[in-house]
Amino acid sequence: MQMAMDSCVNSCAVATRRNHFCCAAKIVVLGLTFHLMSASIAYAIDPIKVFQNWALFAAKKDGQLACYIASTPVSKQGNYSKRGAPYLLVTYKSRTIDEVSYSPGYDFDPTADNHLAINGQTFNSYTRGEIAWLPNAEADNQLIAVMRQATTLEAVGNSKRGTHSIDTYSLNGFSAAYTQMKEQCK
Repeated sequence: MQMAMDSCVNSCAVATRRNHFCCAAKIVVLGLTFHLMSASIAYAIDPIKVFQNWALFAAKKDGQLACYIASTPVSKQGNYSKRGAPYLLVTYKSRTIDEVSYSPGYDFDPTADNHLAINGQTFNSYTRGEIAWLPNAEADNQLIAVMRQATTLEAVGNSKRGTHSIDTYSLNGFSAAYTQMKEQCK
């Protein structure tokens, strides 16, 4: 199990925008960690530090450092009956590039309106399976700048089965977690 998690962490560091499926496994553990907050989960990747609603993760594999910050929703709405653990990630790619991705815990309908909404702005996403990304690094950087100033963000998703969800993420602690990630991973 630990070897599989190490492989997952390494793949997140070098993954392309469309190859983040392995990250979902870590986030299920993260969701449980946030839910239980003080529970120790066997084989889990422990966060380096928790900043209110955000946690910083980093691991080294074969000399390469993988860093990301993650959160789970504070509120979940929608017409779904069941789904996996939703999450929002910001992954460190380089000193100037970071990548925002999110999952509602189900396969997206790629033809539907799937987006992030924050401070009256909408950031459209492209999807593959359960993961959504912004279209380019410029959009990622614009969203991150807004996230550092805002208090909440909504992730709007629509599934292949016709269900929808609106997950609200608190941005309390985001700016501190993001700053620490940039320091940790440079």
